[in-house]
Amino acid sequence: MTVGSGAGVVLVTGANGFLGRAVTAALAARGRPWAAAVRRAERLPDDALPAGRPPERVVAVGDLATANWGEALAGVDAVVHLAGPAHRTVRGSGGAKRLLQEHAEGTRRLVAAAREAGVRRVVLASSTKVLGEATRPDRPWSAATPPRPDDWYGLAKLAAENFLRTEAEIGGLEWSLVRLPLLYGAGVRGNLERLGAALRRGRPLPLGAVRNRRSLLGVRNAADLLLRLADHPAAAGRVFLARDWDGSTPDLVRALARGMGVTPRLWPLPPLLLRLSPVGRAALRRLVGSLVVDDADTRAALDWSPPVAPEVEWRAAGRTLAEAPRP
Repeated sequence: MTVGSGAGVVLVTGANGFLGRAVTAALAARGRPWAAAVRRAERLPDDALPAGRPPERVVAVGDLATANWGEALAGVDAVVHLAGPAHRTVRGSGGAKRLLQEHAEGTRRLVAAAREAGVRRVVLASSTKVLGEATRPDRPWSAATPPRPDDWYGLAKLAAENFLRTEAEIGGLEWSLVRLPLLYGAGVRGNLERLGAALRRGRPLPLGAVRNRRSLLGVRNAADLLLRLADHPAAAGRVFLARDWDGSTPDLVRALARGMGVTPRLWPLPPLLLRLSPVGRAALRRLVGSLVVDDADTRAALDWSPPVAPEVEWRAAGRTLAEAPRP
Protein backbone atom coordinates (compact mmCIF):
# COMPACT_ATOMS: atom_id res chain seq x y z
CA MET A 1 0.00 0.00 0.00
CA THR A 2 1.16 3.55 -0.74
CA VAL A 3 1.02 5.29 2.60
CA GLY A 4 -1.60 8.05 2.64
CA SER A 5 -3.46 6.52 -0.34
CA GLY A 6 -5.70 3.93 1.31
CA ALA A 7 -9.19 3.00 0.19
CA GLY A 8 -11.36 4.01 3.16
CA VAL A 9 -13.28 7.27 3.54
CA VAL A 10 -11.44 10.03 5.42
CA LEU A 11 -13.58 12.57 7.30
CA VAL A 12 -12.00 16.02 7.61
CA THR A 13 -13.36 18.29 10.33
CA GLY A 14 -12.87 22.01 9.85
CA ALA A 15 -12.69 21.26 6.14
CA ASN A 16 -13.24 24.85 4.98
CA GLY A 17 -10.38 26.31 7.05
CA PHE A 18 -6.83 27.16 5.98
CA LEU A 19 -5.41 23.71 6.75
CA GLY A 20 -8.69 21.93 5.94
CA ARG A 21 -8.62 23.14 2.36
CA ALA A 22 -5.10 21.80 1.91
CA VAL A 23 -6.07 18.40 3.37
CA THR A 24 -9.19 18.05 1.21
CA ALA A 25 -7.22 19.13 -1.87
CA ALA A 26 -4.65 16.41 -1.15
CA LEU A 27 -7.38 13.79 -0.72
CA ALA A 28 -9.19 14.84 -3.90
CA ALA A 29 -5.97 14.85 -5.92
CA ARG A 30 -5.17 11.29 -4.75
CA GLY A 31 -8.64 10.01 -5.59
CA ARG A 32 -9.21 9.00 -1.95
CA PRO A 33 -12.85 9.00 -0.87
CA TRP A 34 -13.42 11.80 1.63
CA ALA A 35 -16.13 13.62 3.51
CA ALA A 36 -16.18 17.09 5.03
CA ALA A 37 -17.55 18.32 8.33
CA VAL A 38 -18.11 22.08 8.64
CA ARG A 39 -19.64 24.23 11.33
CA ARG A 40 -22.55 25.96 9.63
CA ALA A 41 -22.42 25.87 5.83
CA GLU A 42 -24.58 23.21 4.17
CA ARG A 43 -21.87 22.71 1.54
CA LEU A 44 -18.31 23.81 0.98
CA PRO A 45 -18.01 27.23 -0.69
CA ASP A 46 -17.26 26.97 -4.40
CA ASP A 47 -13.73 28.27 -3.90
CA ALA A 48 -13.12 25.59 -1.24
CA LEU A 49 -13.99 22.64 -3.48
CA PRO A 50 -10.70 21.11 -4.62
CA ALA A 51 -9.98 19.75 -8.09
CA GLY A 52 -10.17 15.98 -8.33
CA ARG A 53 -12.49 13.58 -6.58
CA PRO A 54 -15.49 15.38 -5.05
CA PRO A 55 -16.54 14.74 -1.45
CA GLU A 56 -18.82 11.85 -0.59
CA ARG A 57 -20.80 14.33 1.49
CA VAL A 58 -20.49 17.67 3.29
CA VAL A 59 -22.17 17.72 6.69
CA ALA A 60 -22.90 20.80 8.81
CA VAL A 61 -22.41 19.59 12.39
CA GLY A 62 -22.89 22.84 14.32
CA ASP A 63 -20.70 24.02 17.17
CA LEU A 64 -17.93 21.64 18.14
CA ALA A 65 -19.04 21.13 21.74
CA THR A 66 -22.58 20.07 20.75
CA ALA A 67 -21.97 18.61 17.28
CA ASN A 68 -24.01 15.65 16.05
CA TRP A 69 -21.49 13.37 14.34
CA GLY A 70 -23.76 10.51 13.28
CA GLU A 71 -24.21 11.36 9.59
CA ALA A 72 -20.65 12.63 9.19
CA LEU A 73 -19.06 9.44 10.57
CA ALA A 74 -21.13 6.89 8.66
CA GLY A 75 -18.79 4.51 6.82
CA VAL A 76 -15.67 6.50 7.77
CA ASP A 77 -12.30 4.75 8.05
CA ALA A 78 -10.22 7.61 9.49
CA VAL A 79 -10.85 11.10 10.87
CA VAL A 80 -8.47 14.04 10.43
CA HIS A 81 -9.60 16.44 13.17
CA LEU A 82 -8.76 20.06 12.36
CA ALA A 83 -11.74 21.96 13.76
CA GLY A 84 -10.74 24.19 16.64
CA PRO A 85 -10.39 27.69 18.02
CA ALA A 86 -7.66 29.12 15.74
CA HIS A 87 -8.06 32.83 14.85
CA ARG A 88 -11.12 33.25 17.01
CA THR A 89 -11.41 36.35 19.18
CA VAL A 90 -11.34 35.70 22.92
CA ARG A 91 -12.52 38.38 25.32
CA GLY A 92 -11.42 38.02 28.92
CA SER A 93 -10.63 34.97 31.00
CA GLY A 94 -14.26 33.84 30.87
CA GLY A 95 -14.21 33.72 27.08
CA ALA A 96 -10.93 31.79 27.10
CA LYS A 97 -12.32 29.27 29.57
CA ARG A 98 -15.45 28.72 27.49
CA LEU A 99 -13.41 28.24 24.33
CA LEU A 100 -11.10 25.76 26.09
CA GLN A 101 -14.08 23.77 27.31
CA GLU A 102 -15.71 23.84 23.88
CA HIS A 103 -12.62 22.52 22.10
CA ALA A 104 -11.88 19.87 24.72
CA GLU A 105 -15.47 18.68 25.02
CA GLY A 106 -15.93 18.76 21.26
CA THR A 107 -12.89 16.55 20.74
CA ARG A 108 -14.05 14.14 23.45
CA ARG A 109 -17.49 13.83 21.84
CA LEU A 110 -16.00 13.35 18.37
CA VAL A 111 -13.59 10.61 19.47
CA ALA A 112 -16.29 8.83 21.46
CA ALA A 113 -18.63 8.95 18.46
CA ALA A 114 -15.84 7.71 16.16
CA ARG A 115 -15.23 4.78 18.48
CA GLU A 116 -18.92 3.86 18.46
CA ALA A 117 -19.08 4.22 14.66
CA GLY A 118 -16.23 1.75 14.12
CA VAL A 119 -13.70 4.29 12.83
CA ARG A 120 -10.21 2.82 12.61
CA ARG A 121 -8.08 5.90 13.50
CA VAL A 122 -8.44 9.54 14.58
CA VAL A 123 -5.65 12.01 13.76
CA LEU A 124 -5.50 15.29 15.68
CA ALA A 125 -3.84 18.45 14.40
CA SER A 126 -2.48 19.89 17.65
CA SER A 127 -0.04 22.77 18.17
CA THR A 128 3.46 23.42 19.48
CA LYS A 129 1.72 25.83 21.87
CA VAL A 130 1.08 22.72 23.97
CA LEU A 131 4.81 22.82 24.72
CA GLY A 132 5.02 26.55 25.47
CA GLU A 133 5.93 29.72 23.63
CA ALA A 134 9.70 29.69 23.11
CA THR A 135 12.85 27.59 22.94
CA ARG A 136 16.52 28.41 22.92
CA PRO A 137 17.86 28.55 19.35
CA ASP A 138 20.09 25.54 20.07
CA ARG A 139 17.57 23.58 22.17
CA PRO A 140 14.76 22.42 19.85
CA TRP A 141 11.67 20.72 21.14
CA SER A 142 11.15 17.04 20.34
CA ALA A 143 8.20 14.68 20.65
CA ALA A 144 9.49 13.81 24.14
CA THR A 145 9.37 17.42 25.40
CA PRO A 146 6.87 17.66 28.29
CA PRO A 147 3.86 19.96 27.74
CA ARG A 148 3.99 23.41 29.36
CA PRO A 149 1.27 25.55 27.77
CA ASP A 150 1.05 29.13 28.98
CA ASP A 151 -1.97 30.51 27.14
CA TRP A 152 -5.61 29.55 26.56
CA TYR A 153 -4.91 28.11 23.11
CA GLY A 154 -2.16 25.79 24.34
CA LEU A 155 -4.33 24.66 27.23
CA ALA A 156 -7.23 23.95 24.87
CA LYS A 157 -5.04 21.89 22.56
CA LEU A 158 -3.53 19.93 25.47
CA ALA A 159 -6.99 19.13 26.82
CA ALA A 160 -8.01 17.93 23.35
CA GLU A 161 -4.91 15.72 23.17
CA ASN A 162 -5.70 14.16 26.53
CA PHE A 163 -9.31 13.42 25.55
CA LEU A 164 -8.13 11.91 22.27
CA ARG A 165 -5.92 9.43 24.11
CA THR A 166 -8.33 8.50 26.89
CA GLU A 167 -11.44 8.17 24.72
CA ALA A 168 -9.58 6.24 22.02
CA GLU A 169 -8.02 3.80 24.44
CA ILE A 170 -11.36 2.91 26.01
CA GLY A 171 -12.37 0.92 22.95
CA GLY A 172 -9.12 0.25 21.10
CA LEU A 173 -9.51 3.10 18.61
CA GLU A 174 -6.17 4.06 17.05
CA TRP A 175 -4.99 7.65 17.49
CA SER A 176 -2.14 9.84 16.33
CA LEU A 177 -1.35 13.53 16.66
CA VAL A 178 1.08 16.13 15.38
CA ARG A 179 1.98 19.36 17.18
CA LEU A 180 2.18 21.84 14.34
CA PRO A 181 4.26 25.03 14.36
CA LEU A 182 3.19 28.18 12.51
CA LEU A 183 1.89 27.24 9.04
CA TYR A 184 2.45 29.23 5.86
CA GLY A 185 1.14 28.96 2.32
CA ALA A 186 -1.67 30.13 0.07
CA GLY A 187 -4.53 31.60 2.09
CA VAL A 188 -2.44 32.04 5.24
CA ARG A 189 -4.16 33.73 8.19
CA GLY A 190 -3.22 35.22 11.52
CA ASN A 191 0.17 36.79 12.18
CA LEU A 192 1.57 36.16 8.69
CA GLU A 193 -1.52 37.72 7.15
CA ARG A 194 -0.99 40.84 9.29
CA LEU A 195 2.69 40.91 8.40
CA GLY A 196 1.79 40.66 4.71
CA ALA A 197 -0.56 43.63 5.08
CA ALA A 198 2.26 45.69 6.61
CA LEU A 199 4.63 44.73 3.78
CA ARG A 200 2.05 45.60 1.14
CA ARG A 201 1.62 49.07 2.65
CA GLY A 202 5.39 49.57 2.73
CA ARG A 203 5.50 50.04 6.49
CA PRO A 204 8.92 50.00 8.17
CA LEU A 205 9.44 46.93 10.36
CA PRO A 206 11.89 47.38 13.27
CA LEU A 207 13.02 43.73 13.14
CA GLY A 208 16.29 43.89 11.20
CA ALA A 209 18.49 43.30 14.26
CA VAL A 210 16.58 40.27 15.58
CA ARG A 211 18.79 37.17 15.76
CA ASN A 212 16.45 34.33 16.59
CA ARG A 213 15.43 31.03 14.98
CA ARG A 214 11.95 29.79 14.24
CA SER A 215 10.58 26.59 12.66
CA LEU A 216 7.62 26.78 10.28
CA LEU A 217 5.76 24.25 8.13
CA GLY A 218 4.14 24.75 4.73
CA VAL A 219 0.42 24.04 4.72
CA ARG A 220 0.61 21.46 1.90
CA ASN A 221 3.38 19.62 3.72
CA ALA A 222 1.25 19.65 6.87
CA ALA A 223 -1.62 18.15 4.87
CA ASP A 224 0.65 15.47 3.40
CA LEU A 225 1.87 14.52 6.87
CA LEU A 226 -1.64 14.36 8.33
CA LEU A 227 -2.67 11.89 5.63
CA ARG A 228 0.46 9.86 6.35
CA LEU A 229 -0.61 9.75 10.02
CA ALA A 230 -4.04 8.50 8.99
CA ASP A 231 -2.63 5.34 7.39
CA HIS A 232 0.92 4.56 8.45
CA PRO A 233 1.15 1.63 10.90
CA ALA A 234 3.99 3.31 12.83
CA ALA A 235 1.90 6.43 13.48
CA ALA A 236 -0.61 4.75 15.81
CA GLY A 237 -0.40 5.87 19.43
CA ARG A 238 2.36 8.43 18.84
CA VAL A 239 3.01 12.16 19.04
CA PHE A 240 4.92 13.89 16.24
CA LEU A 241 6.49 17.25 15.40
CA ALA A 242 7.17 18.62 11.93
CA ARG A 243 8.91 21.51 10.15
CA ASP A 244 10.20 22.32 6.69
CA TRP A 245 11.76 25.78 7.17
CA ASP A 246 14.00 27.33 9.84
CA GLY A 247 15.13 30.93 9.92
CA SER A 248 15.16 34.19 11.83
CA THR A 249 12.29 36.67 11.88
CA PRO A 250 14.13 38.89 9.33
CA ASP A 251 14.56 35.78 7.13
CA LEU A 252 10.83 35.15 7.40
CA VAL A 253 10.01 38.75 6.44
CA ARG A 254 12.32 38.56 3.41
CA ALA A 255 10.89 35.20 2.28
CA LEU A 256 7.35 36.53 2.46
CA ALA A 257 8.30 39.79 0.75
CA ARG A 258 9.93 37.88 -2.13
CA GLY A 259 6.72 35.93 -2.61
CA MET A 260 4.75 39.18 -2.64
CA GLY A 261 7.14 40.89 -5.04
CA VAL A 262 7.87 43.76 -2.64
CA THR A 263 10.99 45.09 -0.92
CA PRO A 264 10.82 44.92 2.88
CA ARG A 265 11.77 47.97 4.94
CA LEU A 266 13.65 46.28 7.80
CA TRP A 267 15.06 48.66 10.39
CA PRO A 268 17.74 47.35 12.78
CA LEU A 269 16.15 48.42 16.04
CA PRO A 270 17.96 46.68 18.94
CA PRO A 271 15.83 43.94 20.50
CA LEU A 272 16.18 45.64 23.90
CA LEU A 273 14.29 48.66 22.54
CA LEU A 274 11.70 46.34 21.05
CA ARG A 275 11.10 45.01 24.53
CA LEU A 276 10.35 48.54 25.70
CA SER A 277 7.81 49.08 22.91
CA PRO A 278 4.03 49.03 23.49
CA VAL A 279 3.77 45.69 21.66
CA GLY A 280 2.07 43.09 23.85
CA ARG A 281 4.24 40.51 25.60
CA ALA A 282 2.88 37.52 23.67
CA ALA A 283 3.27 39.30 20.33
CA LEU A 284 6.80 40.31 21.30
CA ARG A 285 7.81 36.70 21.94
CA ARG A 286 6.57 35.80 18.50
CA LEU A 287 8.62 38.61 16.95
CA VAL A 288 11.96 38.22 18.72
CA GLY A 289 11.90 34.84 20.47
CA SER A 290 12.96 31.46 19.12
CA LEU A 291 10.78 28.40 18.60
CA VAL A 292 12.62 25.46 17.05
CA VAL A 293 11.43 21.88 16.62
CA ASP A 294 13.32 18.68 15.84
CA ASP A 295 11.34 16.39 13.53
CA ALA A 296 14.04 13.78 12.87
CA ASP A 297 11.95 11.11 14.63
CA THR A 298 8.93 11.93 12.46
CA ARG A 299 10.88 11.58 9.23
CA ALA A 300 12.55 8.35 10.32
CA ALA A 301 9.47 6.62 11.79
CA LEU A 302 7.16 7.48 8.89
CA ASP A 303 9.69 7.52 6.05
CA TRP A 304 8.45 11.05 5.39
CA SER A 305 9.98 14.14 3.88
CA PRO A 306 8.14 17.34 2.92
CA PRO A 307 7.09 17.07 -0.75
CA VAL A 308 6.69 20.83 -1.37
CA ALA A 309 9.83 23.01 -1.34
CA PRO A 310 9.68 26.00 1.05
CA GLU A 311 10.33 28.54 -1.70
CA VAL A 312 7.29 27.23 -3.59
CA GLU A 313 5.08 27.61 -0.52
CA TRP A 314 6.44 31.09 0.28
CA ARG A 315 5.59 32.17 -3.28
CA ALA A 316 2.08 30.80 -2.84
CA ALA A 317 1.68 32.64 0.47
CA GLY A 318 3.06 35.87 -0.98
CA ARG A 319 0.87 35.70 -4.07
CA THR A 320 -2.37 35.44 -2.11
CA LEU A 321 -1.33 38.18 0.33
CA ALA A 322 -0.31 40.51 -2.49
CA GLU A 323 -3.67 39.94 -4.19
CA ALA A 324 -5.75 40.29 -1.03
CA PRO A 325 -8.31 43.14 -1.21
CA ARG A 326 -7.29 46.28 0.63
CA PRO A 327 -9.44 47.26 3.57
